Amino acid sequence: MHRFPSRPVAALLLACLPLLASAASRSASSEETTLLRQQRQTQRQDIEQAMRNAGGRDSDWVAATRQQLSQSMATLRDDRTRLVELDCAANYCRLVLTHSGIAAQQDMLERTAGKPGFSLPGMAHLENNEDGTAVTYVYLRNPAVEWPVHPAS
Repeated sequence: MHRFPSRPVAALLLACLPLLASAASRSASSEETTLLRQQRQTQRQDIEQAMRNAGGRDSDWVAATRQQLSQSMATLRDDRTRLVELDCAANYCRLVLTHSGIAAQQDMLERTAGKPGFSLPGMAHLENNEDGTAVTYVYLRNPAVEWPVHPAS
């Protein structure tokens, strides 16, 4: 998980790319990998629950942000990356992208830097599949709200 409270999500992901590459190259135990994926999945579920249940929806923010993200993604069309989902509700947006590989994933992250909509506080979960493909879950939030907090176990 990468959490970026006040800087553009793509710009901060770029700083993490060397760390991500080294983490991918060392062999993490299957148990560690499973645990990390479960933690990221739980966090995604918490944000998605907040998207569905949030009171005081900011419809102007949702409409403007969705439009900015749609336009930005349209200018970044690429045969190696596919936008599977773009959903904005309440004070959060979710993008799900599939990539032909890690290089395509990193390239897309670099190309989103500075694009409209991607300057919001955000986090991204970078998932790599055993077949070499990759999935990126990007969550962006309205600066007027915080991320949902998962209760301590």
